[in-house]
Amino acid sequence: MKILIEEEKKDAQATLVEEFIKFVEDHQSKPAILLKHFSSISSPLIKLKGINSQINSVPIKKYKETIKQAIINNLRMNPKLANGAFSKECCFYIISLLKEEVREENIGKFMYVLHCSKANYEKPFHFDTDIKSFLPSFQLLNKKLTNEENTIQRLCQNFAQNPDFIGTINHILDGYALPSILSVSSCKITFFTCSDKGLCGFTGVDSILINMSAYGEKKSIYTQYLEGPKAKEAKSFYEVKLMRLFGHEAAHYFLMHQCENLN
Repeated sequence: MKILIEEEKKDAQATLVEEFIKFVEDHQSKPAILLKHFSSISSPLIKLKGINSQINSVPIKKYKETIKQAIINNLRMNPKLANGAFSKECCFYIISLLKEEVREENIGKFMYVLHCSKANYEKPFHFDTDIKSFLPSFQLLNKKLTNEENTIQRLCQNFAQNPDFIGTINHILDGYALPSILSVSSCKITFFTCSDKGLCGFTGVDSILINMSAYGEKKSIYTQYLEGPKAKEAKSFYEVKLMRLFGHEAAHYFLMHQCENLN
């Protein structure tokens, strides 16, 4: 019986993804695609213990099976996006991703779209712009780390061992009535590039992703001050910007893993 129920869930998830893809493809002749016209399988909202809001669950251990469905349901449930009109280009980037098998090389793309699908955008076209900028240009940096990447990784590792940082994360989790944090060593740093230089980074499944396109540009801006009397201040400011990103994303990371829900 349990196996049958699990199979039915998988079939429902696959059907939702297939119907969304078909919906977009059937509306490609339209000047824009309206999400409110998309009607398909309803996904139950999961209420997580210790959290007051109801959200679309993406269990960590089953994220490969559920993340596509969660993206679609987030779009349908997000009041900032559910009634929005989106360009065909944006929607086709999304369905192209949905057609791919979830794997290590593209999980960063899925996680970014998942984050965007539940974001509190001021206008729907901001979501449209983010997707069109990120998806075609995202590139993981799997090569040997550069000196700059090594420096960033070392700074983040040092920061993660700071008692004040650990205390802050514990305080955040305590506010959600959650247990103590995971081992800091479980959180990795992954580097990528993309054309959106305003995107500093985001949280992945098992790592924090840092955009070297953004930090490379920031470093070049500060470099002009790295000689002379302002050198120390410029270096500190660059490092503080990086630590701010790491602290923010680490909080997301630990909350996701303690809730066992990537969404």
